[in-house]
Amino acid sequence: CLPVFSPAPHGCCTLSDCQVFLSEQIRQSKDPKPDNFYIGLFAEKAGQWQWVDKTPYNVTAAFWRKGEPTEGFDENCVIIHRDTELPNNWNDVSCLKYHRICEAAAVTV
Repeated sequence: CLPVFSPAPHGCCTLSDCQVFLSEQIRQSKDPKPDNFYIGLFAEKAGQWQWVDKTPYNVTAAFWRKGEPTEGFDENCVIIHRDTELPNNWNDVSCLKYHRICEAAAVTV
C-alpha cells in the first residue's frame, strides 16, 4: 500500500485506503472520467518530481503539456487532462483540487 504524498493531507490513506500509483498505460490514457485525476507524481521542492512509489522520475519519458510544468505557487502535484487530443496532457496543479484514484482491500458481501 503506497502512502499518500505529503501535499495531500486529505488523501486516501485517511480513509484506510491508499493512493494508487498509475501505470504507464493509464498515465497516458485519454479516458479517465469524469474529471482530471492525479497520477501519483509530485514535487516536495520545485522541479524535483518524484513518483509516490519511489520509481525514478524520467524527464525524457514525461508527457507534459506545452509550457508545463510551470511550477507555480502551490503546484506540487500532477494531473492527467482528459479533455485533450494531444498526447502530452500532464499539468502541475494544487494537490487539493482534483480526484484521487484509491485502492482498498476487497470486501466480501
